[in-house]
Amino acid sequence: MSSQVIAFAVWGNPAYWRLANYKSNGEGVKSFSTLEILSQVEKPKKVILIVSDTLALEAPDKITSYDDVVEKARSYAERYVCSHLDEFEIKVLPGVIRKNKGDAVYVFKADMDDFRSLALYEIYMQSIREDRPLELTLDISHGINYMPTLTYDSFREAAALYSVSRIQRTKIRVYQADPYPILQKETEEKLMRDKSNPCTPKSQDAHPPDVAYNLLLEENVYPWEVTRYIGFQKQKVKQTLNDVRNFPEHESVKSLIEELSLPLIGAYRLGAIVQLALLAKPALAAEGASASASGGSINPGQSDSCAPKANWSLKDIEVFLKRSIEEWRKGREPFEDGNEIIVESKNKFAPGFRALLQTHAILSGIKSLISTSELEMVTLTELKNLKKLYQGSKVVTHLLDREIEKLDFLKGKILEAWTPYYKYRKGVQSPVKKCDPIFKRDFIAHAGFHDEVIEVRKFNSEIQIRVRGGYWCCLKDILEDAVTT
Repeated sequence: MSSQVIAFAVWGNPAYWRLANYKSNGEGVKSFSTLEILSQVEKPKKVILIVSDTLALEAPDKITSYDDVVEKARSYAERYVCSHLDEFEIKVLPGVIRKNKGDAVYVFKADMDDFRSLALYEIYMQSIREDRPLELTLDISHGINYMPTLTYDSFREAAALYSVSRIQRTKIRVYQADPYPILQKETEEKLMRDKSNPCTPKSQDAHPPDVAYNLLLEENVYPWEVTRYIGFQKQKVKQTLNDVRNFPEHESVKSLIEELSLPLIGAYRLGAIVQLALLAKPALAAEGASASASGGSINPGQSDSCAPKANWSLKDIEVFLKRSIEEWRKGREPFEDGNEIIVESKNKFAPGFRALLQTHAILSGIKSLISTSELEMVTLTELKNLKKLYQGSKVVTHLLDREIEKLDFLKGKILEAWTPYYKYRKGVQSPVKKCDPIFKRDFIAHAGFHDEVIEVRKFNSEIQIRVRGGYWCCLKDILEDAVTT
């Protein structure tokens, strides 16, 4: 299936941009922004503009609410698009400014990590909505201050999330135009937008300067790159928002992150694909079902209180992400302080927000590689499929090949009854105590294929693997430690 392109672009205030002849590969496009040259070069299916909520101050009337802020900023930016785009959206993210307007002073304040978190969410969610494989592009020509840097950072991470969610290499490209040249004042004036028609210059006989449109970066992003962004401080990792006093869903979010996100992300980071599969299967089986209807241990016969439970699904993750954003927006309502009208986030995004996005991406990738007909076990064939998640890491791929080859080698000896793995490997149980440092070292060194942790059987010519009863509590601690500091 051929790929299509989705393009993202950051904008400052477009009102004062001048007409230019943007040039790429010898072809030129006369425009007030790089959108048309981007469209000509990339032919994207869709373009998403990322703008600051401070653009709302350009509207003539008073701001009444944060919904009003977002709508005013979106409408203002849309007026200056001036490009023939088949499909585009405008996303409004938090900005910083202090500006007089009438008798009031408007003060917009924002935590820059909030901007980054929202940009990450928007880029990733926009990408996974498309059925066909994607190439992702970013234009940072017009962003101001922090916008290009933070959006680029979020763009790279979102591309990695998209790659693991689709189990594919994703091509990305980043563009930026040269700085607009310094011209004589009279010439600059002619090239400014006409106030009555912002898509045309003040003078029709104006001759715009040539401005080069540059491809800054073109490279492939692989699923394994998600691990570059894994690592959370324990203090806030189980929260999507710093202040949860008015967030009714907080306890549910905390449980989801505790029971699913942290061990799942940790298993992925360590290459522990047996545990990764067994953590993912209940969540994938629960998709579309309510937590109350799908709860319970997946392997009650083993009497393991920490065994994965079918309490959470991809849908739950999406709901909690949206609810966290809604709660954050509630805390950005304008309020008056003397002659100042302040727009300031009273809440901030916590690391759990990114952890949920990573969980969503990893689960989405696993979904296409394993079956949910048997939740308490994983087959050797499924484990071989799960290696695709590790495109981009020769080290982890080699480690998994080694452990899978050991099981393949034993295939003729494995019995139909569940048997601890160590009986096939060395015949006797190790004297190492469960969960002590040596046990942890061996578990990590063997990518979760610890002799004592797993048990195997042969069923219909297929090798099945599961975690032995009583080990899940210990393993979840190890997996959580792999992603928290």
